[in-house]
Amino acid sequence: MLDALVPPGIGDTLYRFRQADELIGVLSRSSLRSRFLAWDVSNTYEKAVLVPPPPGETYRETTAGTVTIFTQAIENDLAAEGISHKTLSITINTVAEELSFDTTVLPYTMTNGLSSHIVLCPGLTIRLRFPTMLSTHQVIYEYALRVNMDWESLLNRIEKVDTAWGDTDLREIWSTHCLWTERLAAYLLNALEASEHGK
Repeated sequence: MLDALVPPGIGDTLYRFRQADELIGVLSRSSLRSRFLAWDVSNTYEKAVLVPPPPGETYRETTAGTVTIFTQAIENDLAAEGISHKTLSITINTVAEELSFDTTVLPYTMTNGLSSHIVLCPGLTIRLRFPTMLSTHQVIYEYALRVNMDWESLLNRIEKVDTAWGDTDLREIWSTHCLWTERLAAYLLNALEASEHGK
């Protein structure tokens, strides 16, 4: 049941945090709020707020040069990959005309002081401009996008799960309530209570 709510292996850390934050919000605003808070007496949901990084690119060079980065992001492609926040420690080798991060090495060419398009990952392409006096530039590059919940896909996923209902009241809400948020809250609380008991 928990895997249907937040599938493992899908999305980066911020993506999964945001999904969980939205689901907690559904429970907190539902008629099951008091039961949920009694279940998790040490909660901090209303004391701490998840603050995602601002959308778009940020970067800073840690060497002495002046690198300018132009980003082209296709946010639907990034979202499909489950990417909501990417941080890369980039090394630009101006002699070999290569950009590298982690174990990835990407070649580029320069024309009139501007690099060719460099695909960092599906949906995220950059171009570089920099003075070529330095043989190496080190840049910390980040890209963030807003994470939007796909409620329809989530509901379709959980409706296909063979759910064991430990509580008849929760099953009744799931089966008959007219509001999808209340139905989802019942499913959520059932999944949490079942996981606590190792079911």
